[in-house]
Amino acid sequence: MDWKGLFDWYDRDGIAYPWGEDRSPYRVWISEVMLQQTVVTAVIPFFRRWMERFPSLEELARTEEGEVLRYWEGLGYYSRARNILKAAKQLKEESEGRFPDDYDLLTALPGIGDYTAGAILSISFGQNRPVIDANVKRICQRQGSQREWSRETERYWRSELQTIIEKTDDPGRFNGALMQLGQLVCRIGSPLCLLCPLAESCRALKEGTVGLIPLKKKRVVTELDSHVLIYETREGERTLWWIIQRREGIGKGLWTFPRMDGGMPLPAGWREKKQLKVRTHNYTKFRETLKPVLLVPVEGKGMEQLPSSALREGEGFWAMAGELANLASPAVYRKIIDELVALTG
Repeated sequence: MDWKGLFDWYDRDGIAYPWGEDRSPYRVWISEVMLQQTVVTAVIPFFRRWMERFPSLEELARTEEGEVLRYWEGLGYYSRARNILKAAKQLKEESEGRFPDDYDLLTALPGIGDYTAGAILSISFGQNRPVIDANVKRICQRQGSQREWSRETERYWRSELQTIIEKTDDPGRFNGALMQLGQLVCRIGSPLCLLCPLAESCRALKEGTVGLIPLKKKRVVTELDSHVLIYETREGERTLWWIIQRREGIGKGLWTFPRMDGGMPLPAGWREKKQLKVRTHNYTKFRETLKPVLLVPVEGKGMEQLPSSALREGEGFWAMAGELANLASPAVYRKIIDELVALTG
């Protein structure tokens, strides 16, 4: 693997990582967790916003979970944000906010696994530890023309990358360049092989099998159809909506509106005031079609008219527009909230 050519490509065509010139463990940690499911260009605005609000681990450790989730909003996988907060509080309590430079101690922290630990140790502490994420795996598989990532493949490439990284003078730069090469050039679909600095050593390119590697696994997606029930009432001159905080599951701790099966009749005692834009929510193995319906009570009543299901589904309260803006919500519900608030002026 031509790591010098990789560095030349990175210096010429790579994208500056969010941590910039500051390779402190805290900044590397946050950016790498954000990058686990998102490309660099998409992460940068999220990272900057996060760092403006939580410029240090100490500031983060003092924050409540709800606000942390609000600043994670749009990145998904909210358990990662919860683990970040747990780890920050643990580091603050046990080591006065200092990150360990030891692999075992790092991976003992909530939410920090092999990938994140390797990134912190190589980028912040200069340790010769390779980082193997999905992008790096794809590059390795194509370099070796290996359709599947087996335990044997893992052992082989860890050894190969360890040998290479020990020859470089900047292990963090090597890991960053390799991950970006996978994101920008050695992509899953439409790889840009003519631009790849590792093309000469790529067996899959020579064999014409790049598009077949890695082996594509069939993904089964379950389709769901749901009404999003937006209960509206009035309190004097104020308009209020019933908002709930999920008690469990993927959306635990996040604020949404109650839902019901899209094939069921709307709740008794309420009438449809307006239908909002239909939206799609993709999560884990589900694709959910959300049909938001703005409902007002038939008799002009409010809280006492709520169906029992809306009270059981999550901890809720009647919220004004300004309150909705400050609650952490899944990205698709944030769009519904923004549309709702815009309707009321």
